Amino acid sequence: MTISFSGLASGLDTSSWVESLVALKQAKIDTLEEEKETVLLSKETLDNIKSFFTSFRSMIEKVTDAQFGVASMDLFAQNLATSSDLDILTASATTDAEEAVYNVQINELATNSAANSNYCYMTTIVQTTTARSDSKLINLGVKAGRIGVTVDGVERGIELTDNDTIQTFVEKLNAIGVSASYNELTGVFFVDIDKNDINDIDNTGISDAFHFEGVNEGYTSDSLEISSTDTVFSAATEDTLLSALGVKDGVVTIHANDSDYLINITSTTTLGGFIDELQKRNIDIKLDADGILTINDARITDEGTTNIIEALGLNSDIYSNTQISGDLSH
Repeated sequence: MTISFSGLASGLDTSSWVESLVALKQAKIDTLEEEKETVLLSKETLDNIKSFFTSFRSMIEKVTDAQFGVASMDLFAQNLATSSDLDILTASATTDAEEAVYNVQINELATNSAANSNYCYMTTIVQTTTARSDSKLINLGVKAGRIGVTVDGVERGIELTDNDTIQTFVEKLNAIGVSASYNELTGVFFVDIDKNDINDIDNTGISDAFHFEGVNEGYTSDSLEISSTDTVFSAATEDTLLSALGVKDGVVTIHANDSDYLINITSTTTLGGFIDELQKRNIDIKLDADGILTINDARITDEGTTNIIEALGLNSDIYSNTQISGDLSH
């Protein structure tokens, strides 16, 4: 802003005007200086807090290291594992554990029972993690075979094998002039071709396995995941269905006490129910602590359609009427 005067002899108080303008500018400067002081004070306070926390952490680590004798045991090096339902499953993690989410399928909870056996349920535990670049395509559901990829109007062939990984697939696409990449952190696969340019010649399932979605002129996948499956065996109880052990419906003939007894077995007959039926007929049958089923002074003379002898692994000594089950699992 420019201010002009007609002359010093005009009689105007120009001196006070100048002083007022200077004071106004100075007031703005003073305000900024005060704000600067506030920021510096806040920074100093935060630096002090950081210093105090560092000292406190150092002291705690010394205490934990002295307690456990191993530096990796300090409290700040621990990984936390949580469960969505602590009534069913608890979890813990070591300091070397990698960050991941595991989906655990519980088929049946253990129950208290006086009868334990070697008849076992299978519980499947599926661990799901984001696929890595070196993850094999077969672990994503891709079968070996040929696919065709159209590049600039010409279909180029790619041979997929059981040993191919996400990385080798990317390299094969790059080799025929297709831009492709995979992000291990997000699990997202990208390939720069039109949605109709993949011809799954041998039904490898590549598009379904990568669950591609057409995006503009390219494909991008959802997060790719691989899973590993472990089988856990747990002892069956008297509530275990005979059908779960491989016994079929039918009638079993058992000879004991100089008589023949017919035992009917259905899809709802349990191991405990079978034991009860024999005990009602004064037949000595029991399960020991190791889960071995023993039938004393009795023989299964006709198993009918039940396949019970093979299913329970029963064997008999030719010199006695005692039948004992083997070490069974399923």
